[in-house]
Amino acid sequence: MPGIQEKRKYIQSSGLANDLLIGMADGIMLPFAFAAMISFIVSSSETVLWICILESIILALSLGIASYLTVVNQTEEYPDENNPASRSNFVPHLQLQKIIANLGLGADVAEQAAKDGEKYKIQWSDLLTSHNLGETTPDFDRAKRSGLYTAVAFLAGALLPVVPYVFSPSSITAFKYSALITALALIVFGYCKAVYTGQKPWKVICRLILTGIIVAGASLLLAWLFKI
Repeated sequence: MPGIQEKRKYIQSSGLANDLLIGMADGIMLPFAFAAMISFIVSSSETVLWICILESIILALSLGIASYLTVVNQTEEYPDENNPASRSNFVPHLQLQKIIANLGLGADVAEQAAKDGEKYKIQWSDLLTSHNLGETTPDFDRAKRSGLYTAVAFLAGALLPVVPYVFSPSSITAFKYSALITALALIVFGYCKAVYTGQKPWKVICRLILTGIIVAGASLLLAWLFKI
């Protein structure tokens, strides 16, 4: 109905939920895709299990470090207005320009806003943030937690697709159960993500399932090419 706006929750880049969602999604899909490829190359499920465990640990560390360095870089690059040299390489404040442009106040006002946004970036950021329009000030302490949460969430997600390889001696049989568990995990994960973000569950679930199918299909294609 006109005039009724749907409420939607947006995930903030520095939030705990964002770290968990990113880590968990990658943790479910990537190890499953890797297990799918290895399962059609070697017959021993134990071999697949150990390879996937090592791969998951390496990817978890890489993802955690990448998440940590992202926030650290933002923290180091954030300008200090008491030091003019720190502002010399900063571009105009994009959020401020967009707001001025949407209001239709003219090019002169937008140009002045760009200059002010570049000169007084922190003040404008604080003002925009207070109205949920701008960026948040990077937090170095948050960077440490972000990397840890992302890595732990990845490992938690990675456990699901590799569990069948613990109980089945055949890698192909284990892969079939792994595919079923992964599909169920993506459905549950997609529903939880949709509830948190305010999206339609069936859209999120279908998107995740389709992504999983594409990733698994690409892995199986690589396995087939490897065996030729």
